[in-house]
Amino acid sequence: MNKFPNYLTKKFLEWQTELGARKTLEDFADYLNVSRPLLSFWMNGKRIPNADNLENISAIENGGLVVSMDGSPKPCRINTSSAWASPRISSRD
Repeated sequence: MNKFPNYLTKKFLEWQTELGARKTLEDFADYLNVSRPLLSFWMNGKRIPNADNLENISAIENGGLVVSMDGSPKPCRINTSSAWASPRISSRD
């Protein structure tokens, strides 16, 4: 059973609570640096994120720290110019 949709829904609600405002899925998709249709697929359990998207979600979850499978830190560029409380992952070079 795919538990990721429940996890993502929980994170969406927590994110809104952290911001103190209701936000749209479009806003959340932008925050995660993915398209809104892709986010909807994830939340409906029709698709699962690839490794790069999981790293981005992990980095947001951990305040910008991405850890590789062997436990060593991996570089991750964070865009801290966002008007929201938490940093947003930007695309890699």
